[in-house]
Amino acid sequence: MQSLFRQRSVSLKDLLWLTKSLALLCHHGVPLPLALESLSIQPKSPNLQALLKSAALDLQEGIPLSQSLRSHCAALPRYYTEMLFAAEESGAFDDILSRLESHLDRELLLRREL
Repeated sequence: MQSLFRQRSVSLKDLLWLTKSLALLCHHGVPLPLALESLSIQPKSPNLQALLKSAALDLQEGIPLSQSLRSHCAALPRYYTEMLFAAEESGAFDDILSRLESHLDRELLLRREL
């Protein structure tokens, strides 16, 4: 799918919200496509909303989440999509999302202190 996100990135705050929400939904057994679709109607950021809708459609077509998000490379940090790829490959999705959440929390705190 052609990326709609070449010019704008998702804010760190929005990425943290996404990660926390996705971790919560996945932990409670919500299927990933449904989780993304549900989350796509919630953000205030039009860029994140469009990214989530696109990723949900890609998942329905059988494209892994990490591959879908890589196509939006300007919108997300590379380490984020690589961690999701590791989660998909290892089956440790909950654990990886938790680690990403901790990392993003620390990064946001550090940026606020600067």
